[in-house]
Amino acid sequence: MFEIVSSKTLTFEVFLRESTHNMQKRWLKDFEYHIPSGTWQAAQVLLQTGAVGHLREIERHFWVALVRTDAGNFETEVIITPQKIKAYACECFTEGRKLMCAHVAASLVKLRQFLEQRQAERKRQEENPPEYNRLTVQGVLEQASPAAIFDFVQDYARRDRDFAQALKTRFAGLMVHAENPYSLAIAAVLPKQTSARTVRQPDVRRLRTTLQDLEHQLHTAQTRRDYRGAFLMAQAMLKQLFPQMVKTDHNWRAFLLDCSRNALNAFLELYQEPVSPEMKTEIWDDLFELGQNSQIPPEFLPEILQFLFKTGPKEKALERIQTAYQISDKPNPFVFYGFLYALTENRLESACIRVLEAQNSKSEFIWETIQYLNRLDLDGCVRLLIEHFLPKTPFPSGQKRLLEDWLYKFALKTGDIDLQMRFLQKRFLLSGQPDLVAQMKELAGPQWPIQLEIIMEELRPLNDAKKTAALLAAIGNTEQLANFLHQHPDWELMQTYESVLLPKHSGFVQVWYVKTLRDYLTQHFGVKADTFVRDQLQRLVSAGHTALAKAIVREIGQMFESRLHLLEELEDLFPKNKRSDYLAHDNA
Repeated sequence: MFEIVSSKTLTFEVFLRESTHNMQKRWLKDFEYHIPSGTWQAAQVLLQTGAVGHLREIERHFWVALVRTDAGNFETEVIITPQKIKAYACECFTEGRKLMCAHVAASLVKLRQFLEQRQAERKRQEENPPEYNRLTVQGVLEQASPAAIFDFVQDYARRDRDFAQALKTRFAGLMVHAENPYSLAIAAVLPKQTSARTVRQPDVRRLRTTLQDLEHQLHTAQTRRDYRGAFLMAQAMLKQLFPQMVKTDHNWRAFLLDCSRNALNAFLELYQEPVSPEMKTEIWDDLFELGQNSQIPPEFLPEILQFLFKTGPKEKALERIQTAYQISDKPNPFVFYGFLYALTENRLESACIRVLEAQNSKSEFIWETIQYLNRLDLDGCVRLLIEHFLPKTPFPSGQKRLLEDWLYKFALKTGDIDLQMRFLQKRFLLSGQPDLVAQMKELAGPQWPIQLEIIMEELRPLNDAKKTAALLAAIGNTEQLANFLHQHPDWELMQTYESVLLPKHSGFVQVWYVKTLRDYLTQHFGVKADTFVRDQLQRLVSAGHTALAKAIVREIGQMFESRLHLLEELEDLFPKNKRSDYLAHDNA
């Protein structure tokens, strides 16, 4: 039987050397007669369900395919030279496996079909050669000698800058002696001017074309798992574009931002791939140096800081950022926020307060710092800074409200009941919203009577009738609410909470209406006063409290029976056929 290789990351040479040792080679055309029938039947099922895909030739005669199954996806590798199976491997192989699996068998059949189709196409083209009735690039290139093509390309590149730049960008990777040839290709088209008015459109267009070509090559390199090529292209784009974005506000900055985003994503994804430790170190060092040199655009700073501290070597990050902070008289945002990040990672959040106060005590600076640390998900440090600076710093109302909201979210996340209660209590004292009372009552549980007394004590010196009534209504204490409204005769309060008092306290509501309307009519006369009384009682009738309105109208009618216009206004409250039932003077 065949000898196989179980490694999943072999190079072509190693794969070929280790897989062909003592192997009895089989022809691709009839290999199925030399494998177990169960394996062949399983391979047929995979083929019928279309499980085999992404068949591609990585190197000459070295083929790779991806087999998708319910148990997972498996990559297969085979070497065919020219029609013999020289080696194969699969991700499903375990240590010491010798027999071919169904994934490899299905991949071999798929490869055989592809090779047969390609051979048939070549034969068809040989039998029916194309007629050159028009010039095509393909036809000309097939007929021209390499030397002639070289001369043409060289001559045309001298005359056309765009073509020359595209040529250099496409084949920059072949310049093995340059440290990073892609960086040279980008540098050649970056506008040298610093003013948007002096940048010429042809220069911007050439830059766009170059970056688009590089992005295409970067995507191709990632697809082919050309890690070194992808690294060089991403590194070149970041090192050339990041500094350009930091110092420019040109109208093409948005395009540079998109290209930088793609390059940064590629850089960070490479760090997760099975690349060499040296390449991972280069990725980490490049990003740190860009930050230390103030060359990271603000859009990417939080993400890069999190990568350096969470994904990379943590101890190295802490040591280097502390050194950078200590030697800097005025640290840039990367060093400053990174130092606060380092203090938090070392559980020294309290030191962040001293650092922040030493740098700047202005509210805007403190706000920006807290906002940035919140984007870095440093909850402990953010909470400590908010609790320290919020009571003593004159933040604008919008910022203050947002800081309080963040503090409340931290309290919810950590289950800090005391902090939640303080937040809800403070917010209620500011807004008087009844729903906040319900939240406090649920949160306090058996301790609610004590908490309620604390809130009432804080309300008393404020002398705020609206919030006190809202609190009493929210807790359902109608007795105290009725007593409070008696002491604070206010139409808005009564009409807001009369639905809470009715029907249990309809007697109190009637007395309150009669007394308040009587006092009003005693001091006010004329049509305007009569209309006001009618409008107040109309709300009761509209709410369905006609019996209550009837009782109030009777008393008011008896008190002011000489004010005929008032009685007419009160008559309009009820249907014509029932007015005599409501008005005292009609009954008389």
